[in-house]
Amino acid sequence: MKSISRKFEVNSITSEQQYEIRVNAALDIARFLIAQGHAFHGHDESSSSLNKGNFLEMLDWYKKKNNEVRVAFDELCPKNARMTSSEIQKDLTQSCALEISKVIKEEIGGNLFSILIDESRDISIAEQMAVIVRFVNKKGMVVERFLGLKHVEDTTSNSLKKSLL
Repeated sequence: MKSISRKFEVNSITSEQQYEIRVNAALDIARFLIAQGHAFHGHDESSSSLNKGNFLEMLDWYKKKNNEVRVAFDELCPKNARMTSSEIQKDLTQSCALEISKVIKEEIGGNLFSILIDESRDISIAEQMAVIVRFVNKKGMVVERFLGLKHVEDTTSNSLKKSLL
């Protein structure tokens, strides 16, 4: 009886370690793509595609460079824990955005700031609002930080104000 429970315990620890490797690799790739301002997805993300999109292509490159990552993704990975779906990629991006927002809030501290809002249309002609915060940092320099884009119904000042609030 002990040997079976011990086997489950060891297997569970190994599974957790492999999962952590997959999460960290996916986060590393997401951080890089976000920092560079690159898109994550490709038009055809199938395994036979010549260009699966930046996230999956970079993951393939990462697996070639790091055997531990390759094993975690290709050999010891359940199909439902691959960390490569578009939903996971969006979650990773959202998590990074929240952390960046926290850093910006800490950078502003209790100082005064202003919000810049600009409207534009995306490629599908949907209206969107860009939000930028401007403040003076501790060194006395004026700093602008991009906070994000938000889709809006229209770009009237009242509508943009409601979306901001």
